[in-house]
Amino acid sequence: MMMKNCMDIDECERNPLLCRGGVCLNTEGSFKCECPPGHEVAPDNSACIDINECELSAGLCANGRCINLIGRYQCACDPGYKLTDDKLSCVDIDECQFYNGGCDNFCTNSEGSYECSCREGFALLPDHRTCTDIDECENNPNICDGGQCTNIPGEYRCLCFDGYMASDDMKTCLDVDECELHQNICLSGSCENTKGSFICHCEPGYSGKKGITGCTDINECEIGAHNCDRHAMCTNTPGSFKCACNIGWVGNGVTCSDNDECANGTHSCSPHADCKNTMGSYRCLCKEGYTGDGLVCTDVDECSENPNQCGNGQCLNSAGGYRCDCDMGFLPSVDGKVCDGKSVIIITDESTCSYKVIIGCHSLNDEEVLISAVIPQCD
Repeated sequence: MMMKNCMDIDECERNPLLCRGGVCLNTEGSFKCECPPGHEVAPDNSACIDINECELSAGLCANGRCINLIGRYQCACDPGYKLTDDKLSCVDIDECQFYNGGCDNFCTNSEGSYECSCREGFALLPDHRTCTDIDECENNPNICDGGQCTNIPGEYRCLCFDGYMASDDMKTCLDVDECELHQNICLSGSCENTKGSFICHCEPGYSGKKGITGCTDINECEIGAHNCDRHAMCTNTPGSFKCACNIGWVGNGVTCSDNDECANGTHSCSPHADCKNTMGSYRCLCKEGYTGDGLVCTDVDECSENPNQCGNGQCLNSAGGYRCDCDMGFLPSVDGKVCDGKSVIIITDESTCSYKVIIGCHSLNDEEVLISAVIPQCD
């Protein structure tokens, strides 16, 4: 029997298309394909085919997407990221390093992005880059409660009204406690602090106004807020008043009654005058035979004023009056102020050594009366 020798077939030489995309290596009784990086042997071992790395690993190209290429892959990065030098991954772009990210004030980098922010007192415009001043005074009209708000770039200032004081940063108006600051601000009363002012609660007899220092005495006499009698004098005193009866009246001032000066002897009339009481006073009237104002009364000399005062006699003046010294044949009246007698008749009787005197005169009722008397003449 004849033996045959078997020889290896060089498949690579026989078929140049084997291991396309790679290198064909002949082996004893076979061959193998050596594929370049990014490739793998096809299932039939006849060629090198591309490996789709993007499908093999979902973690490739974080912050981007994976793009498969022949024998490799490459990342396409999301906005805010950039490729590494090997183009196999995406890293964050720090936009703030380039022109401050276009921000007016502050640039803050974040993963895949960045953010602009403004200094206090400024706000971002819709372009998210530009800062504009915030008008705090317009946005909040009560921001300076107790004062006037003035806007300045980036902030504001409070100009405080009376009764307030500005805080250290001048952004708030603080109430001033006038009661604590000035212990004697409400003399004759108690002090109550109020927002931006104070109130004096005054003692009886005093009044005050909000924000006005101290309590002012009320003049009860001037405004008629007293209870004095209408015949009394009202005198204002600090916090009150006093009543005193007028001259000619007596009482406690709240009630006054007439003072009868004539009865109690407190008048100033002349001894030659009559005192007549009146409401709240008195009058002095000189008595008959005297003249004057009643306080001083002097005797009236009737004889000098009327030389014929006594007619048939001589007028003799006396204190408060006069009398008549009648001529022979006339007699004075009962009051001695008139000489109005009849003639005197004298009858002599020598037998009886006497004479009779008959006087004719008038009685009080004007009837004629004969008055006679016998006067002895002998020793």
